[in-house]
Amino acid sequence: MCETTLLNQISLEYQKILGRRLVGIYVHGSLAFGCYRRERSDIDFLTVTRDPPAPAEKEALIDALLKLENDWPAKGIEMSVVLKKYCVNFVYPTPFELHFSKMYTERCRQDRKTFCRAMHGTDRDLAAHFTVTRAVGITLCGESAASVFGAVPPRILSGQHSRRPPGIGRRSRGRHCVLPAESLQGARSPGERPDSFKRAGRQVGRRSASAALYLLD
Repeated sequence: MCETTLLNQISLEYQKILGRRLVGIYVHGSLAFGCYRRERSDIDFLTVTRDPPAPAEKEALIDALLKLENDWPAKGIEMSVVLKKYCVNFVYPTPFELHFSKMYTERCRQDRKTFCRAMHGTDRDLAAHFTVTRAVGITLCGESAASVFGAVPPRILSGQHSRRPPGIGRRSRGRHCVLPAESLQGARSPGERPDSFKRAGRQVGRRSASAALYLLD
């Protein structure tokens, strides 16, 4: 199964599970940047909701991913459920309702209910994820990324940039990509129309400026 088909299937399942609670699903990371490699990358996406999903809905979201495990790329899938209010008006550290990645696969298979009950809190990395999504994210369904994700304050991004990403200064095979600093700061002038390009069948805005470091895989 190709990435486009996989993501479309996840999107359809999530729409069924969450119904009107769902605001949208947004791909970020290497796939959004255009430097995804199936043999060494993961697929990153954010699921934005209007209010917290019910426990049974959380379990169903995880179950939908596990059923597609044979079609995951090498590093699996990484997904966070976040509330729209924190996307529009950014809060740091950013609260999340649910998180999943490949490292939790076995734990979820053994006891999905306990995992979903415990997996919530705050995540500082969401600042970078929100910024990438606002700049180059792929909207799978729902409201546009530009209308959902507000600007993350530059001081927060500067603080994140000053922290050494995993693998920097140590032996690492991870790749890094350059993210436009202007889009990191987030503000687009009213009425400004960004250049656009097609990626995975979706219309995505792209902007360019000086660079900042972003860890991709």
